[in-house]
Amino acid sequence: MKFAIFGAGALGCRIGYQLMKAGENVTLVDTWKDHVEKIKKSGLYVDYNGIEECVPIPIYYPEEVTNTFDVIIPLTKSMALENVLKDVKTYCHQNTRVISLLNGLGHHTIFEKYIPKENIVLGTTIWTAQLKEAGHVLLHGVGNITLQNAVLDDTLKESVEQIVHIFNQANLNAQYSDNVMHAIWKKACVNCCSNAATALLECNLGEYLLQENGKEVVRHLTEEFVEVARTQNIDFDLEELLAFVLQATLKVKDHYTSMYQDLVKNRRLTEIDYLNGYIAKLGKQNNISVPYNDFITKLMHLKEVILDAK
Repeated sequence: MKFAIFGAGALGCRIGYQLMKAGENVTLVDTWKDHVEKIKKSGLYVDYNGIEECVPIPIYYPEEVTNTFDVIIPLTKSMALENVLKDVKTYCHQNTRVISLLNGLGHHTIFEKYIPKENIVLGTTIWTAQLKEAGHVLLHGVGNITLQNAVLDDTLKESVEQIVHIFNQANLNAQYSDNVMHAIWKKACVNCCSNAATALLECNLGEYLLQENGKEVVRHLTEEFVEVARTQNIDFDLEELLAFVLQATLKVKDHYTSMYQDLVKNRRLTEIDYLNGYIAKLGKQNNISVPYNDFITKLMHLKEVILDAK
């Protein structure tokens, strides 16, 4: 299969690198000039759990891409997704599968504006990675990927199971799910409870969640999340979900979240509108009280303005 990854950030480099090492045909696509030029000239420098190597991997600017691909994975920030999908649709053939692995909620509605629904694969991943600098990625820890075809059909399921098999050949720990939206929302709850708060407080997960006040905030955010999820026919047990959130975050208590990195370190706009902001919006639409998610969204937008985030 021919794979294209639009957005060669940390996660894009991880998935592209592991697929390429498994023998797949992989193309990276990105707009960051320093990153693209360094990989074109010297290859991608990879630190994979302490083992270092430099590997040649094809990378192009979007305007340089002329091929079609069998599988396309957009891994941009949520705010850029719509513009990226306008490009992506021109590189699809009739049977191309376009995989959604982005953090947050509501992306499937954007995908459906540009990609035929039968070509869309919904998914989620807990793999992490870090870009140390242009052309240099740090890969550490373990993760997984969960996938499901957007249109429930046995033939389409077979094509997704084939992708799952290829991902597993690349040690990406993939699985097929009959209810991937539940997994997507479950991961989103972890992010809703941790990302914005740590960016606002400018702290790591442990500094936030080892405090009783932090745990109380998480409980309120989770309570609102569960109520809103029910309006989308996604059911959670509150106490089970709360325990999952705390376990998942405290397991990496020294970690600084991506939203902290984006806003505090790099002065970049955040994906708050696809996490707490999305919960706040759906809550209001369904007459559900969501004061914690609404307030944290407003504070994040204020901080973006104060820090002149771009």
